[in-house]
Amino acid sequence: MTLAAVEPGDVLDLAGYRVRALAADHEVPTVLYDVTGPDGGRLLYATDSGPLPVATVEAARGADYDLVLLEQTFGDLRDHATSHLDLGTFPDQLARLRAVGAITETTDVVAVHLSHHNPPIAELDRRLAEHGARTVPDGSTVIAGPGGAVLLRGA
Repeated sequence: MTLAAVEPGDVLDLAGYRVRALAADHEVPTVLYDVTGPDGGRLLYATDSGPLPVATVEAARGADYDLVLLEQTFGDLRDHATSHLDLGTFPDQLARLRAVGAITETTDVVAVHLSHHNPPIAELDRRLAEHGARTVPDGSTVIAGPGGAVLLRGA
């Protein structure tokens, strides 16, 4: 394991993976990750952030991610006063990323960083599906790559 301190805009090349740090909106310094794999698959790992900073959305312009893991911490709780997303702000972030070509019709969008403030999973899945997103069970493996993301269940 190699630990590296990063700031928004930093790029690391690690074992064939290109990792670009993007700005987050959070109470403490936090970054999001734009990861391109050796096969060209591309992932946006966006957790521990409130509404995405303008610079982050702009940095994702044209990314055409295969997979976006976007936090959705607070469900229907809207007055949490934290730098996290909820079911009101989550769809707005998807719309912003779609508007710049970061999320396309082939992008697999998975809501992550879920908390007990969310509705029961069947209701949450229904509501997320309205915005082209979904959840996956804990312990799932999701693979991003050319041709779209594939969900492998189990383990």
